[in-house]
Amino acid sequence: MNLLASNEMNAFLGYQQLALIAKANAFDELAAFFAREAQDELTHYNALADYCINCKLEITFKLCECAFSCSTVRELLELAHTLEKKIGEGINAAYSISSRADQIFLDQFVLKQVNEVAKYERLLMREKLLGAVFLSTLK
Repeated sequence: MNLLASNEMNAFLGYQQLALIAKANAFDELAAFFAREAQDELTHYNALADYCINCKLEITFKLCECAFSCSTVRELLELAHTLEKKIGEGINAAYSISSRADQIFLDQFVLKQVNEVAKYERLLMREKLLGAVFLSTLK
């Protein structure tokens, strides 16, 4: 659970940084999109933290260094895709060593994470097909 909590917090921080980079490069729609993604990751982290507290589990996590260097929409999306895949790996690792009660709790994250990875695969494909027009399609 600690690995998963770490991945969610690191994704929150990573998305915040991606939002700042997007804003600095005048990709305002993408900056707003990443800011929303950051809030989603923080919500996921809080749910995990609440679960750990309620189950009297010790909460420790490791923050990674999120030092991104990119300047194109594609690079930003690829980094976000990597963040989501890392969270998925954490869910799989946590699930494989968890008690049945923990697995039941984690079930809610499994489908969400599959959808998040697929979302970034679709966004990368749309960016490749639409180029500059892509940003206007973000909601």
